[in-house]
Amino acid sequence: MAHTFLKWMQGILSVKLVGPSPERFVNLCRSKNITIYRISCQKKKYTFCISVSEYKKLKPVVKKTKTFPKIINKQGFPFFLNHWKQKQGFLLGIFLFFGLLVFMSKLVWTIDIQGEYTHTKEELLKFLNKNEIHSFVFLKDINCLHIEEDIRKKYKDIGWVSAQLNGTKLLVRIKETNMPSLYQKKSIPVHLVSKRDGIISSIVTRTGHPLVKMGDEVKTDDILISGVVDIIGDNDLLLRKHPCIADGEIILKTEYKYENNRNFSYLEKKYTKREQQGFAIQIKEKRLEIFPPSFTRKKWKNISTLVEKKQYNQLSFDKIKKFEYENKPKKYTMEEAQNYLNIKFKRYIKKITEKGVIIQENNVKIDKIGEKLQAKGTLTVLEPVKSYRKILDSEWRDTEGNEYSRSKS
Repeated sequence: MAHTFLKWMQGILSVKLVGPSPERFVNLCRSKNITIYRISCQKKKYTFCISVSEYKKLKPVVKKTKTFPKIINKQGFPFFLNHWKQKQGFLLGIFLFFGLLVFMSKLVWTIDIQGEYTHTKEELLKFLNKNEIHSFVFLKDINCLHIEEDIRKKYKDIGWVSAQLNGTKLLVRIKETNMPSLYQKKSIPVHLVSKRDGIISSIVTRTGHPLVKMGDEVKTDDILISGVVDIIGDNDLLLRKHPCIADGEIILKTEYKYENNRNFSYLEKKYTKREQQGFAIQIKEKRLEIFPPSFTRKKWKNISTLVEKKQYNQLSFDKIKKFEYENKPKKYTMEEAQNYLNIKFKRYIKKITEKGVIIQENNVKIDKIGEKLQAKGTLTVLEPVKSYRKILDSEWRDTEGNEYSRSKS
C-alpha cells in the first residue's frame, strides 16, 4: 500500500511502445536499471507503466532502439497539482465557500419564540435585543441559563422558560402563568369596572370600596369596586380620600350574542396541472418576487399561492409556488352545513371557557333562512370581571394638595 502511494506521489505514466524492436527496448531498460512495470502485449503492441523521473532517462534507450514511447495516460500527484494550478480561481472559491460556511455556522441566524400569549413575540425579541441577544451573534456568546434568568426577572407572569440552541437557531419556549388580574401589574390607582351589562352574581372585595352587592344590575363601564377610599376620623368626619388599586373577585351574570352563517352555494377550487415556481426576497417592507420571464406572459384564470418562508431577523427568503385553478359551482348538503356551524360554535365555546367563562344557558339555534343556514341566539354566562379604569385626580384630590403624591414621597 505504501509502495503504491509512493508511486502515485511520484507520478505514473501509462506508455504504449511504438517501434521495430520492443524486446530490445525492455532489455536495455533492465540493463540501465530503469524500472518499468505492468508490461503487457496485445496484438504485438507493448504497453507498460513508468514513473516520471524514470521516463526522463529513456532518451538514450529510445535512440538505440529507434522506438517511440507514446504516453497514453497520466496519473499521480504532479498531474493532479498541475490540473488545479490551471483552475486557481475555482479552487480559491471552494476554500472561501467552506470557510464562509464554517464561519456562518458559528452564528445565530434565527430566534424562535414559542408559547407567548399576552406578551407578543416582537416584545420579547426587543427585550432580548437590549440584552445583546439577536441574529448574527456568535453561538459561543449565548448563555441559555442567563437568558432564562433575565426573562423570569423581567416578566413576573412568565412561570417557565426554556432556552436552547438547535444548530444556528435559538429556541425560547415560555409558559405564562394564569394571572390575568391587572392589579398585579398596575402601579397607579384604578377602579374595577364592568365591561358589559349584567347582574352581579357574587362579589368579594380585597382592596377598595365596593359600590355594588350581589343581585345588583350594572351597566357597561359602571364602577363595581372603587379605588377611592374614604379616610374617616373621629365623629365620622371625612378627613380625606385616598386612591388605591381596586381588587376583588366579581362574577357577572350576562348574555353573549352569537351569530354565524353558512351559504349552501360555494365555489370549489379545481386545480389544473399548471404550476410555476419562483422565489422572493424581502427586507423589512420591501419585497421582490422572481419568476421565469415566460410565467409573466401566461394568462391563468385563477392563481393560488403557496409560500415556504425562511426568516432571518428582518430578512426573509421565500420559495413560492403558484397553481392555476378553476372555480366549480357546488352546494353543501344540509348535513354538511350543520356540521360546519356546529364545529365553529364548539370552537367559540372552547375559546370563551378558556377565559374562565361558565355557560349557564344555551339559546343558540340553527335555522334555514333562504339560501343559507344560520346559527343565532344568546348564551347566558357567568363571567369574571377583570376590567380596570384609571382614577382621575378630580375623584380624590382636594384643595389641600395631593395626599397620594405626598404619601409616595
